[in-house]
Amino acid sequence: MTDIEQEFIRDCWYVAGWSGDFTHALTPLRILDEPIVVFRTEAGVPAALEDACPHRKLPLSKGRLTGETVECGYHGLTFDCSGACVRAPTQDGPPPAVTNPAWGRTQGGSMDIACHYLYVVDNLLDPSHVAWVHVSSFAGAGTGNLPLDLEKLDDGIIVSRWVMDAPPPPYYEPILPFSGNCDRKQHYECRLPSTAINMSVYTRAGTGGDNDNLPDDAFLNISYNFMTPVDADNTRYFWFQHRNSDPDNQEISNRMFEGAKAAFIEDRDVLTEVHKGMKTSRTRHINLGIDAGAMRFRKMVERRISEENTT
Repeated sequence: MTDIEQEFIRDCWYVAGWSGDFTHALTPLRILDEPIVVFRTEAGVPAALEDACPHRKLPLSKGRLTGETVECGYHGLTFDCSGACVRAPTQDGPPPAVTNPAWGRTQGGSMDIACHYLYVVDNLLDPSHVAWVHVSSFAGAGTGNLPLDLEKLDDGIIVSRWVMDAPPPPYYEPILPFSGNCDRKQHYECRLPSTAINMSVYTRAGTGGDNDNLPDDAFLNISYNFMTPVDADNTRYFWFQHRNSDPDNQEISNRMFEGAKAAFIEDRDVLTEVHKGMKTSRTRHINLGIDAGAMRFRKMVERRISEENTT
């Protein structure tokens, strides 16, 4: 495992869960290999604390949530939403111490993947893997060896290409507003620390290729992906999709969600084995041309971690 696979960018936001995952109850999580307890106040305001009482490190998630405060289940030390100790029963005082009504969207999904989060990012910057991993869903003609365009951003990378006059992948064929061959753009974008925006653009054959002048009946689907490192060996993966059609068609939303989930399970199966293989490798690994975007993104991560460690 390389140095950047043992460290994380810390001065940034990661996804802890969907809004509905957190209620007025203590929910333990592990993010960046650190224990955290998340809860909502009675007014619904979210709060997060280290999941450890400073006395003997009993997890606060093993205690009680009372009103706006968390009480440790060992000796009753009580903490407010900022982490300040506001009560110490055994001594005199506290110790020191995306919304467009014309677009439809799927529900949010999440899954745990037993691999380092950068392997998930690598996967989401690689449009070519769909030809082998997602044969029955995202795969389509032309995705194997067409050249890729690479754009470097201040905080990320975009890998993209247009595939012209080809049949649509099985996942998209029943959703498109037109039939037959089409032009389609694969847009794979990742931003620091680990947010991926994958956009699929479909137009009638012969009408695509110009990003700034898409036809009126072009179909767009944007997949938002958030990778939260649990630790160096595990990732919590969140996603949802947003399309420019059928805002009230729950059947399409459900079909897209289930299809995407099935494809992401295929990714999970591959990436779990990739992580194990890389972690226990006895010979040198190689990079291919399709890894150019992922390697540049890893350099960005490495540079950001180095900057944080020197400040």
